[in-house]
This record gives sequence, structure tokens and C-alpha cells, in this order.
Amino acid sequence: LMNCEDVSFAANKAWMQSSTAEKWIAYEFAKTISQFEQHLADYRFDLAAQAFYDFTWNEFCDWFLELAKPALTSGNADEKRSMQHTLLVLLEAQLRLAHPIIPFITEEIWLSVAPKLSKTGQTIALEAFPKAADFPTNSEAGAEIVWMKEFLLGVRRIRAEMNLPPAKLLPVLLVGGDATDRARQAANESSMNFIGRIESQQWLSAGAGEPASASAVVGGLKVLIPLAGLIDVDAERARLDRELAKLAAEIEKCEKKLSTDTFINAAPAAVVAQERQRFADFSAKRDALAEQRAKL
Repeated sequence: LMNCEDVSFAANKAWMQSSTAEKWIAYEFAKTISQFEQHLADYRFDLAAQAFYDFTWNEFCDWFLELAKPALTSGNADEKRSMQHTLLVLLEAQLRLAHPIIPFITEEIWLSVAPKLSKTGQTIALEAFPKAADFPTNSEAGAEIVWMKEFLLGVRRIRAEMNLPPAKLLPVLLVGGDATDRARQAANESSMNFIGRIESQQWLSAGAGEPASASAVVGGLKVLIPLAGLIDVDAERARLDRELAKLAAEIEKCEKKLSTDTFINAAPAAVVAQERQRFADFSAKRDALAEQRAKL
């Protein structure tokens, strides 16, 4: 509530959702509500609580609050107000969803949040249970945020493994990818720079020489952080060797499954297709990292 102390919205205000992050979090919350309701219907209250926890901690707190910061600090009044509204709508709805499981704390917090959305009820216990249909879904926004998360996790992993200070701004070079990668990077560059503490992002032209770099792979896109003046080359070789060993083990597992007639004939077609896709993804990542390792 710290970023929404002095704001309030009219009852039933239309949801602006001006950013991809806002569309994504609505999509994720709609899925969570559906899962929660199904678990209640099955009397699996443990799984209902887990679904709520996974969304609140792993998506809302861990990612969405970070993705919200650029809008809250950008100086764009419309983007800021849209984000404030989304934050309040999601928090209020999460409290209603969790009320059957943690009634006392949800009541206390709801009494502070509800007035900001012009809700005048005296208790959360008499409010309607949230419905998935109340939250517009956008699978395309979901795919875009998944891409952004993989990008940022790759940068964070390199930062952590190379012991680079969290506050140090890192230059990033981008290699390969397709039109979708370029569109997503262009649309989210400022947010990724803010969240990932990235100094700059630059695309290398086809055929351009790549400097010795620490690397991460996002689908067909390579994310490079040049080593010069940043990290220990020997340490990066060791990191890539560990990554390649893990990938080799995963590829071996896939190969064993796919070479077994029992698996191919007995498993559902969707499961076999998924395993083949895993094999292709692991192989592509291995090839990209092996190429980078050779440059070192």
C-alpha cells in the first residue's frame, strides 16, 4: 500500500491495464482462481492454499511488484495511475480469495484496501468470491513476460555466478533470435534495464565477431555479457562446463526415453511430443553454450 497511500478509485472503475505486465498478472490470477475453485470442489484445501501461495509469492510479489516499479517511478502519470489501480484491484481480490483459509489477517488488511476502491462493505466475509471471468486473460502477454523472465534470470545467474555486485550496471549484447525476440526486446527494454540493472542492450549484426562473454540462452536468442573488465575468464569457463554437463545429462535422459519402444508406443502422443521438444531445446542450448565455450 506504500505506493498507493494517496490514491482512490471510483467503484467498478474500468481496468486500464496499460502495460504488458498488468495484462500478464490478470491472466495468471484468472488461472489461479480457477485452480483454487477446483481444489475446493475436490476438498483439497491443501492444494488450494498452495495455489494461492504460489501465485502470491512467485508471481505477484517476486515478479509483478518488480515489473510495477518502472511505471510507478517513470513520471508518466497515466502509467502510474493504471499500475496503482491494478495493484489495488489484485490485492483486494487476493484477500477475498484467501479469506476462507486465513480469515483474520485478510479481514484486517481488506478494511484498509477496500475504501481505496470505493468499496463500502463492513466486512470481507460478505463480499463476493472472486471469479476468473472478472479478470481479462491475455496469453500473448503471458508468453511475453515468460520471455522477459528468462532473459532477466539469465542475466541474474551470470551476475551471481561471477560475483558481480548487484548494483553494477552491465552491458548486454544480443545475438540471433527472431522477429518476436526483437519485438519483445524493443517493447520491454527500459523495464529490463531497470529491473536487471542493465547499462545497455545492443544487437550484434549477423556475422559480427562476438567478444569473449558470459552467456545465457533464451530460446534462439543468445544474451552476452562481455567479459572485458568484468569477470574472470577461467571462472566463466568453469561455469560453462558445469552448464554443459547438466545439459548433457538431460539430453541423455531424453535420448533414452525416445529410443525406447515402450515409451514411444505407450505414452500419450502429447507426452512424446513434449519429450521431443525438450530434446530439441536442450540440444540447441548445448550447441550455443559449446560455441561460446570454444571462444574462451
